[in-house]
Amino acid sequence: MWDEDEFIRLNVDGKIIVNTTSTDGTDDVACGDTLQKSVTVKTELDHDGDSVDLLIDTNLKFAGCYSHSWGINNFKISVEPCALGCNECSGGEPGDCT
Repeated sequence: MWDEDEFIRLNVDGKIIVNTTSTDGTDDVACGDTLQKSVTVKTELDHDGDSVDLLIDTNLKFAGCYSHSWGINNFKISVEPCALGCNECSGGEPGDCT
């Protein structure tokens, strides 16, 4: 089980987009002799670069055989391009262009 001050963060291009702490997610669920927590994260953002830098970092502590850990399941990145003929997107919808 995580301590109250522990977190996992998702950074996109150097900006913190998601900051998950021990109070987020579902109740702890027993899995064998350990407790697990499930957190669903879904986020959308506008991005106009040719590439994206993703960083997932944490301050979870290692406590011997009771190491705090995390994992990823079903990680997806999707792109909604501008409409055909657009030089540049100008809004949140594919047809919003100049």
